[in-house]
Amino acid sequence: MSIQPVLMATRQQLVTVAWSGLILFFLGLALKQWWGVPEPGFMWVNSWGRQTPELWACLTQLGDTSVVFALLAPVLCRHPRIYLAWLAAVPVGGAVSFVLKRGLDWPRPPDVMALDQLNVVGLVLNGRSFPSGHAITAVAVAMMVALHLPVPHAWRRPVQLGLLSLALGVLLSRLAVGAHWPTDVLAGAGVGLLSAVVAATVLLIYTGCFLGYHRILLVDWMSPTAQDTLYNWLVLLTTGLSVAFEYRFVMEYRMSRASRWLLRLLL
Repeated sequence: MSIQPVLMATRQQLVTVAWSGLILFFLGLALKQWWGVPEPGFMWVNSWGRQTPELWACLTQLGDTSVVFALLAPVLCRHPRIYLAWLAAVPVGGAVSFVLKRGLDWPRPPDVMALDQLNVVGLVLNGRSFPSGHAITAVAVAMMVALHLPVPHAWRRPVQLGLLSLALGVLLSRLAVGAHWPTDVLAGAGVGLLSAVVAATVLLIYTGCFLGYHRILLVDWMSPTAQDTLYNWLVLLTTGLSVAFEYRFVMEYRMSRASRWLLRLLL
């Protein structure tokens, strides 16, 4: 059976995702200019953080690049396509976020609202609000895993809905913890979709097919065993760096409180 129909369907999906990302980004940008502060809906979602702050503190960590990479390490070891997609998407999303945040430097909620009117969970963040970096990471990762993780056909839709729900939870958490405005997460979701499209395009070009390869060849002259060993060490090294980078947050309020809440649920 030819793989050409699969390639064409995949390209059609990528075009749809790319247009969706562009629409979300420019919609967020336009609404940012149109709305005043506080933006509509912000205070309502922000009030959720007063009732279950630990829940939102946990959800918001799923938008942190280092945390997500450490959690995905077992998946990355078995599915090199997702790792390669990660390496392609993270620099794109990070570069766009870096340029926009520093170029625009729009205020966050604590910059324009009194803290007694605002619910803040964890650190009080200031400046460089647009777009939300956590939203970029959450949406990009959810889309990459949904596109590249091989699952049985019967489970594909539930897995995709689960990933979408987690990403939506991260987006809402940025409002609930008082870190971002709705337009920030809207534009961030758009950039995340575009980053996932870039990652999928890189895979399409690099492998010659989208889901047909079981191994990404790092170097042609290495044996398959050597390639697997090198790849696994590369994943472990990157995961170790992610955990080390994130370690300093363990002792901070937002992480320690979230950890205690998780322990209470488990025990």
